[in-house]
Amino acid sequence: MESRYYETYYRHETEHWWFRWRFKLIQQVLDQLALPSGARMLDAGCGTGQMLKMLQRRGDAVGLDISPEAIAFAASR
Repeated sequence: MESRYYETYYRHETEHWWFRWRFKLIQQVLDQLALPSGARMLDAGCGTGQMLKMLQRRGDAVGLDISPEAIAFAASR
């Protein structure tokens, strides 16, 4: 992704209906998995970090991304 889009993407991850629906769907899937407390998770390609933030509330989650700009936005969450 071009670096100029990360700020917009960062905002949309918390406001746009598609992201909200996607996070809700993934939360439902995780609920069905009945993960143990402190489960370890990897968010490969974490982008600006909204999914990682949600995963960290469920266990020990780590995010990876190849973009330094994306990582900076993820760290700010």
